[in-house]
Amino acid sequence: MTKWFDTNYHYLVPEFDAATRFRLASGRLLAEVAQARSLGHRVKVALIGPLSFLWLGKTRHADVDRRASPYAVRQAAQQARFNLPSYPTTTICSFPQTTAIRAARAAFKREDQPHSTTALQIALAIRDEASDLEAAGIGILQIDEPALREGLPPRRAAWPARLDWSTHAFRVAACGVRDDTQLHTHMCYAEFNDILPQIAALDADVITIETSRSDMELLRGFGDFGYPNAIGPGVYDIHSPRVPSAGDILRLMRKAADVIPARQLWVNPDCGLKTRGWAKTRAALANMVEAARLLCKEAAWPGGGVGGEHATRGLRSAPYGAQRFHELATGGGVT
Repeated sequence: MTKWFDTNYHYLVPEFDAATRFRLASGRLLAEVAQARSLGHRVKVALIGPLSFLWLGKTRHADVDRRASPYAVRQAAQQARFNLPSYPTTTICSFPQTTAIRAARAAFKREDQPHSTTALQIALAIRDEASDLEAAGIGILQIDEPALREGLPPRRAAWPARLDWSTHAFRVAACGVRDDTQLHTHMCYAEFNDILPQIAALDADVITIETSRSDMELLRGFGDFGYPNAIGPGVYDIHSPRVPSAGDILRLMRKAADVIPARQLWVNPDCGLKTRGWAKTRAALANMVEAARLLCKEAAWPGGGVGGEHATRGLRSAPYGAQRFHELATGGGVT
């Protein structure tokens, strides 16, 4: 039971899930009308409108904010579509967390509804956009959520409720795409260990995080937690003018493979490439791709890890694997 808007009347809350079907069931109402008429009353019937009915109801999170299949099934579908090699490479389309954006977020207030409602409304709009992009032929989508940790309130007692509706909103935004559409998310430097269960609850196919400045130490928490999906630990700091060598990147990825199974690892920069010029960007990406090639070769050696023959085959054919990023890094442009 809950209150009818701001009155003292209470009502049973209707609950909806993905299987809910609406149909006319007016037998009880008509019986009550007939009874009232039999007693000599003139009857006026009041019906609740469809918008108010939905507004007063609630969703069952577990049913309406999940993708159609679990991660293992999606991973197989995506592998069949993209033929990714071991240690696939990617760049990151980062959302800028500028001082102005942080100030605008802090100043954003709506007195007519809680943030949780606003977040869900935005999530539904993003879900529509993701479906439109998928229909246009986009096979890999990135939905960033850097504020998941950064935007938490100061009081820890308020964290559970915030994280509950935040992760729910993310899953609503992502749940409309097919199994073979790969969904990425990215998070900036943060105390990930504080919210590892909630990061896992996002259920993104691939998460990319900033780890190079910590020398991969931030990744250890994911390993101890047993993070189940794919993860791309950043291998070089895009805020530094230094171009990393392939050896630098190999060292970091080998450290990553000590705590995360190699089959889950991607190779990528820490963040977006907007801070660097073209010359250094191409040089850094070329070294990153070379490191990924060497890792694939190691994985293909007997006893060298996961991948086998598939790892080297994927380098020749994967549209989003090392071969494509080698072309981008050596003159074909950077996306």
